[in-house]
Amino acid sequence: MTTTDWLNEERQELAVDRLLEAAGEVFARDGIRGARMGKIAEAAGCARATLYRYFPNKEALLHAYMAKVARDFAAVLDGRLRGLRSLGDRLVEAVAVSVELIQEREDVAPFFTEEGLGMTAQLTSSAATMREELTRQIASESRSDRIQGTLREDVSASEAAEWVTRTIFSFSVLPSESRSAAALREYLTKMLIPTLIGA
Repeated sequence: MTTTDWLNEERQELAVDRLLEAAGEVFARDGIRGARMGKIAEAAGCARATLYRYFPNKEALLHAYMAKVARDFAAVLDGRLRGLRSLGDRLVEAVAVSVELIQEREDVAPFFTEEGLGMTAQLTSSAATMREELTRQIASESRSDRIQGTLREDVSASEAAEWVTRTIFSFSVLPSESRSAAALREYLTKMLIPTLIGA
């Protein structure tokens, strides 16, 4: 793609997608601090000025990138949760899949390293985005006739979403030991369901 291709206003949505794709490539290769705006522009095949037209600073780019990651995760979770009818099982699977995706995706993992933790604005932003979506989802599922189980009476959807988010971040930032997929789900079933799901 040449620099002039970026001047076509009708291609703005594609341009943003390409810029975020390039950002992910650079995050995976160079980490968050090493991902300079110039490197991202070069990876995207555009001028730095073009990148700054879409994202006025690196913080804005990081926020947009984490919002994209949240959408990507939601799409994967939608497929993985399909068919699970127990609210507890759905929460366990949502946490396990999120932790696995964070560990597997080279573009996301840097946000959960010591380097990434130093940039708390990005983690706070992504946690807030994740928590808001989870709150809506948990509230909806807890009222659904198609889903078995409800939250404990003394636990709100917002509190459950915060606990789930904190669990995901904890396992991603501080993996105390290497657990198999089955062992992770077994642990979460034992620890998470009694905390959130009513008898």
